[in-house]
Amino acid sequence: MPEVTKKRRLPVSQAIIYASGYFGVQLIAFSIGQIPQLYYIPVEGVALIAPVTILGSILAGGYIFGLLNALGRIVDGVVDPWIGNISDHFRSRFGRRKPFMVLGAPLMGVFLILFTLPPSADPSPLNIIWLAIIYPLFFLFFTIAITPYLAMIPEITKTSSDRLLVTTLQALFLVLGTFTGVVFIQFIPDKISFTLGAVLIGIIAAIPFLLVSALVKIPDEVDVDDIPERPSTLGQIRSALAFRPFRIFLVAQVAFWFGFKMIETGAKYIAVHLVESEDAYILILGTALGMATVFGVASYWLGKKLGKRRSMILMSVMFIILLPFVGMLGRGILSTWFAAAILFGLLGLPLSLLLIIPNSLLADIIDRDRELSGEKREALFFASQALLNKIGIAFSKTTLNFLLPIGAVATAEGMQAVGETGVRLIGPVAAVFIFIGLLFFLKFPDIEKN
Repeated sequence: MPEVTKKRRLPVSQAIIYASGYFGVQLIAFSIGQIPQLYYIPVEGVALIAPVTILGSILAGGYIFGLLNALGRIVDGVVDPWIGNISDHFRSRFGRRKPFMVLGAPLMGVFLILFTLPPSADPSPLNIIWLAIIYPLFFLFFTIAITPYLAMIPEITKTSSDRLLVTTLQALFLVLGTFTGVVFIQFIPDKISFTLGAVLIGIIAAIPFLLVSALVKIPDEVDVDDIPERPSTLGQIRSALAFRPFRIFLVAQVAFWFGFKMIETGAKYIAVHLVESEDAYILILGTALGMATVFGVASYWLGKKLGKRRSMILMSVMFIILLPFVGMLGRGILSTWFAAAILFGLLGLPLSLLLIIPNSLLADIIDRDRELSGEKREALFFASQALLNKIGIAFSKTTLNFLLPIGAVATAEGMQAVGETGVRLIGPVAAVFIFIGLLFFLKFPDIEKN
């Protein structure tokens, strides 16, 4: 009898409740990528960050904002493994994961709100100091909530099919969370204030975490007396990184998410400057997310039939082919809304694979490591992934903010924050990084459980 048939299967109801947490994950993650970006670096107009002169050179507000964003995410990335190691060895009658989620979920919403309450409503150095404080604190509580949540995947699932089911459902909730965020972002500037929007998002995003904490059962939860003393975080990171498949997976993931986050964060600028309509923002992201939902079943099927490794390779190739065309929107046969919708609709399939396959594959990596090392350190693996992913995302946003001013023009109000040339470079640059990720991932061994 195959080994997988002997293993406990996850009830579908538990899979749905657990996966719903990803709605909160993505809503807050999407919002932190959009609200500060659009609040301080408006699509049209002058940046709310004062230019800074360094060694005789003037750095525009967009550059400064990109560096502050990177600072916050790097600090967050450094904290990730520490939180993961604490969670793996946390002793509580409520378990190793849930207390962190209950603490972190409400507080990350509080700090999202604080982004919209800067000391000055005009370009000011005070706003730079404010962001330098708020960014790291937001990401600290984001990590406290998210890392233990993700670490539950290998604990509540024991078969490859269950893992693909959970990550497919997570992808569907992720799409719903992103679409909810898109609707908020589209209507915040005109219908409600940024602050009220952040309040609503913070409350809505926290609810799924609290439901998961209250309703999801972790079978075979480690007994408090059996949890070993917490070892050195650095030692645990070195031990995890010594596992070659994990190293390859991490490097590839950083490159993949670098490319995707450039497109996601740059979507508003693409809509306004290339499709030449702010309303196209919902069209292009909505089409991509809608098709990612439609393709969710196909991605689940591909993950089972092709295997997770080959599905990731297919995803990379599709992104590399399609993303350069984003820079051609607004020209020739790509000059219409319909063409933009077709292009972003096609991006839905690789996007669906990116949202479904990696976490399931990482759970397999964690199982293989546990077989070899005898240690249960699920959160540490997810935290180590988050560490490098967030560094990659930070540099993707920094790269985006260095691209955006290219081709900007001066007006009576001052130098515009965004230029068309910079926006056209977003897609091709994203494709280059995904190609780099593919080169690394081709070395990944097929360790998937059958």
